[in-house]
Amino acid sequence: MFAHTLILAAASLATVSLGAILPGTNPILSADSAGIEARNASALALVDPAVRFTTYSSRTCGGGETYLKATDAGCFHLSGEGLTIREIADTCRVFVYQIDSCTGAEFQAEIGYCDDIQLYYGMKVFCH
Repeated sequence: MFAHTLILAAASLATVSLGAILPGTNPILSADSAGIEARNASALALVDPAVRFTTYSSRTCGGGETYLKATDAGCFHLSGEGLTIREIADTCRVFVYQIDSCTGAEFQAEIGYCDDIQLYYGMKVFCH
């Protein structure tokens, strides 16, 4: 099992062990609120974070917000019904897929739009 590390974004960084990764969780996809990032200490990513985004419980991107960020290290499961990309690293592109293994129908997500992801469950970031 891997251990999570809590990284506090401040003048000095402190780390705290959060225990084992639960089955079905993605340690590289992390909550991004109040400057706190939970991530897998052993994960190596080319761009971190490659994208900052918000998922919503509504297809119209209103209510039930979850602020997240992701690296360019794989396919991530999306939850919620609405998606807004807040930031994308300079050399990166974000694709949203119908199947959570990042296969099937896809579209490229762009900054600032409210995307209906009710039928889309996977996201992958490509950077070069």
